[in-house]
Amino acid sequence: MTFWSIAAILFVYLATSAAPTPLYVVYQDEWGFSATTLTLVFAVYVFGLLATLLVVGRLSDHVGRRPMIAVSLALEVLAMAIFILAGGVAVLALARVVQGVATGIALTAMGATLAVLAGINNISGPGMLDFESCFSLEKLVLDNEICGMTLRMAKGIEPKEDFPATPRFEELLKEQHLLISKHTRRYLKEEHYFPGAVVDRANRSRWTEDGSLTLGERAHREVNKHLAAYAPSGLPDDIKRTLSELMEEEARRYGMDTLPHTRQ
Repeated sequence: MTFWSIAAILFVYLATSAAPTPLYVVYQDEWGFSATTLTLVFAVYVFGLLATLLVVGRLSDHVGRRPMIAVSLALEVLAMAIFILAGGVAVLALARVVQGVATGIALTAMGATLAVLAGINNISGPGMLDFESCFSLEKLVLDNEICGMTLRMAKGIEPKEDFPATPRFEELLKEQHLLISKHTRRYLKEEHYFPGAVVDRANRSRWTEDGSLTLGERAHREVNKHLAAYAPSGLPDDIKRTLSELMEEEARRYGMDTLPHTRQ
């Protein structure tokens, strides 16, 4: 897919996620539900988005990016249809959930792909949820692998002693196996992107033998592994103190007494 086709799809997602917002107050007046219910209608979108990122994200490794984008677009259209036909709060919430699922299927991968196709070599936003309203360490380790795969895709495929091709084919016919050929073993690690522990590409039987962990569980395990191996910063104490004071000052501007990690 080209840069502009992916940009157009992203624009559709962003526009459709915000399009129903002015109507919520109208729905509230017409159906008479409370402000708390209205807040829940907003929140279920995030639940659908997060659940999809943690559970369905690995499907794209098996069925491909284009089919998943097609499914997400179909779900987005379905969500809009549900909004139009909504006659009560339950159906309205259902529309938001479907919209969150559709966005979760494609938005992260397409965003990284768009950045790479634009020539950006520094992608910001990994770990962010709901347009940077909140942060998830589990999503951060997943996004790290998505960024790695995206950067590998942008690199493309370069010939590696492939021409003339006759010696390569003679070797493959002799060995009867592509994976053990000298050519493959020489370039496998630099040509193929090996995902980390979060993305599981094993077959179902191997996945079952390893404990049937979901994508969210593997991401959580990876987060715990990184936290356990964390080494304190080597910055001098005065610099650490200055940085903490700057962050606490900024936090107080927005009504926070302390930084989140210092709360008792």
